[in-house]
Amino acid sequence: MVAVPSATAVPTVTPTATAVPTAIVVPTAAAPASSTAAPAIANRSAWDGATLALQAGTTLALALPPPSASGNARLPTISADGLPALTSALLPDGSVAITLPIPAKALGQHTLLVRWPDGSGGSLNLTIGAAASLATGLGTPDDVAVAPDGSVLYGNLKDNTVDQLLADNTRRVLVSHLTIPEGLAVTGPASLLIADQGSNRVLEWTAPAGLRTLLQLAVRRGVEGIDGLGSAVVDSHAVALLPDSANGRMLLLRLDTLTTAPVPGSWQRPTDAVVRNGLLYLVDEYGGRLWRGPLQGPLQPLGPVLDLPDDVAVTADGTSFVNDLGRGTTGGRVTQINSNGGGATLLSGLNDPQGMALDGGDNLILTESGNGRLSALVRSCLPLLLGAA
Repeated sequence: MVAVPSATAVPTVTPTATAVPTAIVVPTAAAPASSTAAPAIANRSAWDGATLALQAGTTLALALPPPSASGNARLPTISADGLPALTSALLPDGSVAITLPIPAKALGQHTLLVRWPDGSGGSLNLTIGAAASLATGLGTPDDVAVAPDGSVLYGNLKDNTVDQLLADNTRRVLVSHLTIPEGLAVTGPASLLIADQGSNRVLEWTAPAGLRTLLQLAVRRGVEGIDGLGSAVVDSHAVALLPDSANGRMLLLRLDTLTTAPVPGSWQRPTDAVVRNGLLYLVDEYGGRLWRGPLQGPLQPLGPVLDLPDDVAVTADGTSFVNDLGRGTTGGRVTQINSNGGGATLLSGLNDPQGMALDGGDNLILTESGNGRLSALVRSCLPLLLGAA
């Protein structure tokens, strides 16, 4: 979630006047914090008086800079009202690493108070249980993907472009002249797969070559085309995961030979797919279910019946997140489905949540097409876009 000063409005992003991009990754961008770090160092920018929104039932890990550049070499006194005891440790540069467990029922507002031995101090406001905006004014953001540097790519249906939100909260157009870009998958620092719904094609964008068609799917009159895609390595081969939305089937496209193989089964309208730990997770929008199984089939339904599910993101432990488009301007939600099939609403009241992805720290990044917003739900550490080092 977000560690932006509470007195500062969420920025409205406007395009920057930059040259045609030559890569997805911006060389000067800081690397995103990793959920495997011990502890995960989140944000070292100004924090006093800031507001951080994060998910209940997780652990907050971040580093607080010392009150002066020379460091302090002594631990401050830290308290968090209404929350369990935290642990703290000095880092070599004088910063203090904090680890704070957030109980599942600790919803609402909390304050982290810090007092250094020299008398200085500050506070960090914690809002637990809701997503926070990364940026607004993004047109009509649809599917979303996170680049290796932590920046966020999204299909902008208003302009038929793929746009990129950088760590300094500026936006640039990465790919233009598309026809309803409904799916994105980053395959490298300068390569991207795109599901172009209007033409029902799978496209590849590479820098500096630009766009090329990898596969033309069968077009059905009056039926919307491909609605999403993913990528994975299967049997040592790079593969595009293609829900053939208009034709109710799931395809695997080898990127070296451009040959396809079907996954056994049929669905009403498959819209997104992910491979995790050798298992395929597939969303069937009109069927209202998440499916899971081996790539060779068969797939079985997993979790509760959903209302227009669109995308899926899966963590290493098999926890799935599915965005439900729902009905009306506040009917959207995100459902968390455990590996055993147990499901619970994680976020609700969303306005057409069309895109969802996990970043390198397993933080949930999502779009709300209905209000042109990109949001984040912090699960381990701060996303890069919420405060680069």
